[in-house]
Amino acid sequence: MADPGEDTIFEEREENMVSPTGGKPTLRIARFSNPQRYPQKGWQTWVDQLKPLYQQTWKKAGIYEAILASTYQTLRHNDLVIALAERWCIETNTFIFPWGEATVSLEDMVVLGGYSVLGDPVFSPLYYIRLDPSSSKSDQSS
Repeated sequence: MADPGEDTIFEEREENMVSPTGGKPTLRIARFSNPQRYPQKGWQTWVDQLKPLYQQTWKKAGIYEAILASTYQTLRHNDLVIALAERWCIETNTFIFPWGEATVSLEDMVVLGGYSVLGDPVFSPLYYIRLDPSSSKSDQSS
């Protein structure tokens, strides 16, 4: 069996396996995917390599800022997340603070994320040039 401390893609261990349709659990060797401890390392390298080649394409597609934003590492402070979650009100979808209610608006997301809210929606088709040689020949002959 693979040592869980090793940097492996999966880990093997004996576990009770249960069929999706039910039935009696069976003890078998199972393989479980190990999450990458720092997945951003490989992603950052990939973005750095492809950015010079595809930066303009990413901008035309409207995903350039999102790709760059995905390369930043965000640290999570569990105590702060718990403290904030304790103040969430599910009835009003707001945070209840001693000084009043507050929520995150679309404008807040624009400022925090640096994304534009103007322009075409994401589902609009991109402009493309048809590269079918047979259509260009028929267009020239007519």
